Amino acid sequence: MSDTQFIAYMDAFRAATEHTAACEACRNGLPCAAGDPIHDDFAARHAAWQARKHVATPTVAVAEETVWATPGYTVDIVCVRRRAGVPEVLLIERGDAPFKGLPALPGGYVDEGETSQAAAARELREETGVRVPETALTMVGVYDTPGRDPRGWTVSVAYRIEVPDSTEAVAGDDAASARWTPLTAVPEAMAFDHGAILADALALTAARSA
Repeated sequence: MSDTQFIAYMDAFRAATEHTAACEACRNGLPCAAGDPIHDDFAARHAAWQARKHVATPTVAVAEETVWATPGYTVDIVCVRRRAGVPEVLLIERGDAPFKGLPALPGGYVDEGETSQAAAARELREETGVRVPETALTMVGVYDTPGRDPRGWTVSVAYRIEVPDSTEAVAGDDAASARWTPLTAVPEAMAFDHGAILADALALTAARSA
């Protein structure tokens, strides 16, 4: 998806959510001459973006001497705030291979004896300094497409949360940096399948606002 297509996608997302907020018919799932074309436009753009999930994860060259952590059970977190009405997502820069230097969602491995929800709250705190109660995290989905992680077979549970607009972030753990990025400025090239996870989280937010 090009920058122009992404901006058009976000414009359609905002139009759908703003119209729903102001339209009683749309909030109740009733036909709406003005709203139906707006929602249909967003649905079509989201379907096109979801098709990206079926594109293979970019190939990463792995040196023979590299020792990977054991692949398995991980979490990813879509953390959003609204600064002056502008939605922003919290991204980190990966400090380690694979995808070193690329933007990614905060996340990491689930520890033994830990739930995925507890792991998501912990990883968000460790990598960005943002503290949230684990019960406030809402599941986006489970991501297990073979090849999504070049280190080996890995299943990730993704969560989303919206935090106050005053929330700040500080990079920690293995994140080289952490920054709030306007949704219209999210790079197309992201680590793993994080672009698809972000798209799914935004679609869920729009659906629940409808």
